[in-house]
Formats: sequence, structure tokens, C-alpha cells
Amino acid sequence: MNITNMKKDELKYFILIDKARKVNFDINKITKNDPVKQEEKRKVISLIHKLIHDNQVIEAGFILYKKNRIIKYIMKLLANYYIKCFDENASGGGRGGFDLLF
Repeated sequence: MNITNMKKDELKYFILIDKARKVNFDINKITKNDPVKQEEKRKVISLIHKLIHDNQVIEAGFILYKKNRIIKYIMKLLANYYIKCFDENASGGGRGGFDLLF
């Protein structure tokens, strides 16, 4: 892929993926009062972690990202959700700002 030919919005995709890859992944930071919800959230976050670190998924995701607005929105939402789960500055320490998803 040649980044010099990419649009600004397309570059944002790779910047977001890079930011997500740099997150300090620690599944033990995911805590909930309800053990079932905690396990569910950990499963989802673990899956997102695997996807973010799989180059083939990232490349295929980029193709879809360029073609469909709904997919673009969902990919941004999931990447930001993942980042916020481990962001030390987010309120709730490991709970992030998207807690209503789980």
C-alpha cells in the first residue's frame, strides 16, 4: 500500500489502528460487578485485540472501510472502544466511556 496516494480519511484508519496496537493490553483491567458481564466484555475485547493485530484483517478491513459508511462507523467505534477500555485517562479505570455496550 502506498500511503502517499491515500486520502486524509483513509490515513485516519491506519492512525487509529496504530493507536489501538500501542495500547497496553491487560485483560485483567476489565472489571465488572457482574461476573457474567465481565467475562462477556473480556471475550469481546480479546477478539478485538486479535483482529487489530492481524494484518490480513486490517487490509481487508481497509477495503471495506473505503466502500461502506456503516462499516467505517462500526470499525471506528470498535477501535475506539478497545482503546478506551485500557486508557488510563478514561473515567472508571478500565471501564472506558463505552460501558453501555456491556
